[in-house]
Amino acid sequence: MPETSIVIKAEDRYSEAINKMAANTKRFNKDVETLEDGLLKLSKNKATLRMDLSQAQKELKAAEKQFAKTGAEADGLALQLKQANYDNIKRNLDSVTKAARDTEHQIRKMNEETQEIRAVSGSGGIGAGIKNSLNELISLGASDMIGKSVQTIFDAAASSTFGDAGGRIISDTVSSAISGFARGGVKGAIVAGATGLISGIAQNEAAKDDAYKNWYGGLYETASASIDASLQSGIGIAGTRESDLLSFTALLGGDRRAAGSFQNALIGVGRTPPFSYDMAAGFAKDMLGLGLTEDEALSRINALGNAAATLGLSETNVSSIVSLLESSQLSGKIEGRVLKSLSKLGINVYSALAEAFEVDESEVEGLLSQMGADKGVAAIYAYMGKLVSDTTGSYANTYEGRVSAVQSYDDDFNSRMGTGYETERKKGLLDEQLWKSGELGAEYGKAMEAVGAGRAAMENLASKYNEEALGAVMLNKETTLDWSDEVLAELAELSVKYQEAKAEYEAGNKEAGAKVEAYLEEAQALAEAEYDSCEAVRTVADVEKDLISAINANTSALGGWRAEYMQEQALSKGRLASAFEEGSVLGTFGFLGLSPEKIPGFATGLERVPYDNFPALLHEGERVLTAAEARSYNGGSPVTVTGNTFVVRQDSDIDAIAAAISEKIRMARLAGVT
Repeated sequence: MPETSIVIKAEDRYSEAINKMAANTKRFNKDVETLEDGLLKLSKNKATLRMDLSQAQKELKAAEKQFAKTGAEADGLALQLKQANYDNIKRNLDSVTKAARDTEHQIRKMNEETQEIRAVSGSGGIGAGIKNSLNELISLGASDMIGKSVQTIFDAAASSTFGDAGGRIISDTVSSAISGFARGGVKGAIVAGATGLISGIAQNEAAKDDAYKNWYGGLYETASASIDASLQSGIGIAGTRESDLLSFTALLGGDRRAAGSFQNALIGVGRTPPFSYDMAAGFAKDMLGLGLTEDEALSRINALGNAAATLGLSETNVSSIVSLLESSQLSGKIEGRVLKSLSKLGINVYSALAEAFEVDESEVEGLLSQMGADKGVAAIYAYMGKLVSDTTGSYANTYEGRVSAVQSYDDDFNSRMGTGYETERKKGLLDEQLWKSGELGAEYGKAMEAVGAGRAAMENLASKYNEEALGAVMLNKETTLDWSDEVLAELAELSVKYQEAKAEYEAGNKEAGAKVEAYLEEAQALAEAEYDSCEAVRTVADVEKDLISAINANTSALGGWRAEYMQEQALSKGRLASAFEEGSVLGTFGFLGLSPEKIPGFATGLERVPYDNFPALLHEGERVLTAAEARSYNGGSPVTVTGNTFVVRQDSDIDAIAAAISEKIRMARLAGVT
């Protein structure tokens, strides 16, 4: 009797445990399905983000080109917004990629756990013995609870100590070892732990590969974008300098050679801080316009450079100096307010003019009123030119000075790129100008006129459908366009409803206004649907469909799409591709982190391979044996020895002689002697 009660109790526990495992299996399956749905959404999101990133990159490049072309503040702000949008999409894509990778890992782990539960639940039965089943269940339950606790501790500690990469390896190893222990004890834990270790390493390598592809893809994009930006900047600079050359030529009496030399001198001034070429060229135009020679203009510009470097003047300050002196020269008089303004900028004009004209400082203003502005302006420029002449060189050694100098060289390089582009592009622009101004251009103009008229006609037709629909509903008007009988019937029904709603509204029911709105919207929707179904729209749709089919048929044999495809494929390759493309085993060793210098060579042979996957460099004439062949080889082979006399004094001599001969043969073979 007692035994029976014990058996019943055991059976109840067994049934309960089995039910729990079945429930767990269902839960795991449901969780896996949820994760798979999530992974699908992540994959779709990833694809969408890739397309968005590509579009954002195109918009960013366009904004860079626009800003390089105009330099306008609005275009600069637009460029910043496009850059922020691109960066945001890039961050989102990286996050989604990581989330998808983590989800795949979680699905794989949950599938393994589900298989483990199924394996345990189906590995035995009541017929195998209640006692064994009970022990297995108790063991499984205990190991599962302990395992999850241990894994939680290891995950937190490993991730905190070693980061994501180290934590991933430890997590996979511990998780697999715990699962293996539940199935096969210590041996199972060892085997499963090794599998988890390999899985963690593989995932880390995949993460490294993703980072590598993002990195070198970014290098490619940056290089490409840099060239595009330099070209656009160069086109703008080259265009400006070409216009400047025309201005200098005109100001110098049509002497293009003198204008070119003068411009080159200004480019040289632009390499000496604090001036840029554009700033110097602007001052030069004004000075030449006042009747100065090239040498006089260059002398004054260099004097301004000395003053700016010595006194720490900004570009605005220098522009103010030029404006004050030029206005004085044009008016023929240097007024006291001009002298005071120059003095506030740090230029001691009273002392300079007093020294130049050998008078007291108190007499300067009176003297200038008598002698005019030309000599006074010249004296002020001469004074600025003498201001610590080596200061400009000292300023050039400052950070700002060197940045300015480097930028001037960059402008020159970009300008040469732009000049090369413009010189060649002018040929194509001339051809384009010729055909657009000729017979083909005239015909193209007529075609564009027809295109515009056609679009307007279609818009008019859509508007007419809308007008007739509203007229039929609101005023019960007859239609003139091609309407289907079904839609006409619906319009007639809507007209009745509209009139009823309108009457309710006019009677004081304001809520009926919502009905009026709904009926009018339905009428407009019917008009749009009828327009989309009319013969004119269907004809246009058929033409568009034929156009798409024709483009597809005519271009399918061409390889234009392959360039973009091959580029995408090249950017999708990871580190292992480089190893394989080297075409040698050394490339694969390099991917594994082994350099040829670190791989041992054994020109005289190796008696025994010490461990699995042992790397070695092989040489011509050497032989590699399998383990079985090596054992057979070491066991010896038939050898016939002739022409020798052996003296055997005792039985032990036979064994000694045989051993010596065998060793000699083995060493000879290892050395390559056959």
